[in-house]
Amino acid sequence: MPMHVSDFLTGTHSFTNEQTGAYVRLLFHQWEYDAVPADDRTALAALLHEAPIRAQQLWSRLGPKFRRGSDGRWRNPRAHREREGAVQYSRQQQARAHLRWRSRR
Repeated sequence: MPMHVSDFLTGTHSFTNEQTGAYVRLLFHQWEYDAVPADDRTALAALLHEAPIRAQQLWSRLGPKFRRGSDGRWRNPRAHREREGAVQYSRQQQARAHLRWRSRR
């Protein structure tokens, strides 16, 4: 996952250390699984390693960094664009490698 340090620092300058850590966990989870489980209190709490009530409190501060997609799932728009670009790039590289491999046969 690419990290744009200046953008990250600017976007989290008002977060506490706890909020920043929770935000990073959410971004990393989104990178791996394409979305965060904001509507599932138990899953959100498990992801953040917090009690459900504390996870909800953190989400109330971090939630504005995420948008609900047309599929109902929550994503950070920047992380989503970066992930989609990485997936597309990976597919292109796989296709190129496959063509090279086939041409050598």
